[in-house]
Amino acid sequence: MSMPPPFDGARPEYPSHAGREAGGSNPFGGVSPTPPGPGGVTGQPPSPTGSWDPQAPSTHQAGPLQGDHRQPFAHGPGYPHWDSRPQPSIAPMAAAPSRRGGKRKWALVGAAVAVVVAIGAGVTVTVISGGSGKNTSTAESQPSAPPVPVGALRGLLLTPAEAAKAVGTNTLSGSEEMGDKIYDKAGAGSIVDGDCVSLMPGTEAKYTGSGYTAVRRQYLVNRPEIDYLTQVVIAFPSAELAEKFITSSEEAWRKCSGRTVNVRYTSPDTPPGPPAFEVIGPVSSNDGMITLRRTREGTGDADGDWGCSIASTARNNIVIEGEVCSRTKDSAVTELVRATADKVTAHK
Repeated sequence: MSMPPPFDGARPEYPSHAGREAGGSNPFGGVSPTPPGPGGVTGQPPSPTGSWDPQAPSTHQAGPLQGDHRQPFAHGPGYPHWDSRPQPSIAPMAAAPSRRGGKRKWALVGAAVAVVVAIGAGVTVTVISGGSGKNTSTAESQPSAPPVPVGALRGLLLTPAEAAKAVGTNTLSGSEEMGDKIYDKAGAGSIVDGDCVSLMPGTEAKYTGSGYTAVRRQYLVNRPEIDYLTQVVIAFPSAELAEKFITSSEEAWRKCSGRTVNVRYTSPDTPPGPPAFEVIGPVSSNDGMITLRRTREGTGDADGDWGCSIASTARNNIVIEGEVCSRTKDSAVTELVRATADKVTAHK
């Protein structure tokens, strides 16, 4: 079956790409026991009048303790005589704090302070719980990489050889219409169903208002196996804006999923071409990468339906977009985008 009709002029044969080259993300408890009070003995023992005779019977009578429920006790030989007069009470002394407990308390406080200081310094620490010997928590903080400068964008695109290896084909080269030029602007214009322009990588209209700072794009081919391969890198001021762009792109893709969309390219400088209707497949999101396939109506044959698979992800402050248009390379685009993302991660 023949391919869709080519465009006039210096535009690619695939309508969705046509004109893109024109363009211009103590409790310590307890008290010490006190000796029995001396006021519990009734009666005053007679004062000794001479030397003490150990054989003489004791005249000391033990009686019950006054105001005390403790059992009476008898003085044995040689036991000192207690004065029966009331004695001033002595307040019980609190037990001395346990040295072991105090050390443990301050050790835990010190460990907590160490954790706070270490986390603030951006390092990995492990806290050992006192007495258990087990790791109780691990705090990790990795410093973010500095933004990739705009001047590095060209080097992030895959070379034709790198791209061919990523998508599983022998070779890739520039097309007759567009060559292997790397464009430093997004493509001007839009598509007929402009609310789905987010499905077209490298098109200026999809980036408007996103806060992006620069774009680099390239188109390669290996016909008839791969009719078009598009690779795009878009720089944003921060990683947060790049991630935000991926989130908004996924939302826009889902709004178009399930529809039949006219992807014919429109531009004031490009004559209108024939309609190009594509059925928009479901959106997949895996490990930060979103993917989708557009299938061109009326192009089915024994080798399958002709269409374009697209994918997008963010690394640091860079958004990577890819598109592979083919009958047989549905999943190749994910490898294309992943290989480019790895170059962003490796950038120093």
